[in-house]
Amino acid sequence: MDHLDPRIGTLVRGMETVYYAFVHGYQADPLEGSLEQVEVALGLRQAPSAQAEAPPSPVPARRRLASSGTALREYTVTVTPSVVTYAGGSYTGSATFGEYTVQVLAKSHAQALQKARRERRDEEGRFGVPASFKARWVRQ
Repeated sequence: MDHLDPRIGTLVRGMETVYYAFVHGYQADPLEGSLEQVEVALGLRQAPSAQAEAPPSPVPARRRLASSGTALREYTVTVTPSVVTYAGGSYTGSATFGEYTVQVLAKSHAQALQKARRERRDEEGRFGVPASFKARWVRQ
C-alpha cells in the first residue's frame, strides 16, 4: 500500500478495513468508507465515471427473500423458569415452576427470542429467576 495522506485514518471492523477523514473539520462527523471514497472527498483523486463501474452482482434468492421480507410473523415463545431446590441439605436437582408461553410478532426466530427475553427482563428485573426460551413459528 502506498503512503496515505496524513488526513486519512484507518479502522478495522471485523475483517474489513474502513478509512475515515474529517472532511468538514473536527466539529463535524468523519466521512467513513473505502479508500477511494475518502480520497475523492478530500480531492486527492478524481471521481470514477459512471460507465466504469461494474454492475452489481445478483443477490442469491435466499438472501433476497430474507432481507426483503418486512412482514411480521407470529411466534409462540415458551418460557421455562428454572429454580434449584434443596431439601434437607441434600441436592434434589432443578425443577421447573411456572412454564408459560408468550405470543410475539417478529421478523425472525432470533428477534422473537430477543423480544421475549426483553419483556421478561422488564417484568422481573435484572436479577429475576433464570429461564430458558424456545420459540416456534405459528403457521397460518
